[in-house]
Amino acid sequence: MTDFRKILSLVVRQRSYRQIATAVGCSHQTVARVKAEATRRGVFTIADVDKLSDEDVASWFVDGRRSVSEEFVTPDFAAICRARSFVSKPSLKSLWLTYCSQPVAEGKRLYGFDRFRELVNEYVLASGSGCCDSP
Repeated sequence: MTDFRKILSLVVRQRSYRQIATAVGCSHQTVARVKAEATRRGVFTIADVDKLSDEDVASWFVDGRRSVSEEFVTPDFAAICRARSFVSKPSLKSLWLTYCSQPVAEGKRLYGFDRFRELVNEYVLASGSGCCDSP
């Protein structure tokens, strides 16, 4: 996720677009967006940046690409890890297909395979269980 606060602090320190993009790992276009928003909102010093909450900064750069997690059906990560702990592990693809076959409440959506895989990996790393490791 892009660290808009860091970009903002580098913008007010008058770093070049290239320096900021390299330091933060973002595009020049993102730097330009942050700089334009800072100018529009009157943020010119590091003191101005420090006065802003993280929520304020994040609300300036909502682009609609991120969906609220409540829209999605949460996979049963514990069950997935249990299934993957046996010697004959089902593939993540087959576990995703099982996830997709469950009934979905109105207004809810299912994760695509790539996001499902990312979430399972994040769960495994966070829990430290190593359930999806190969033997």
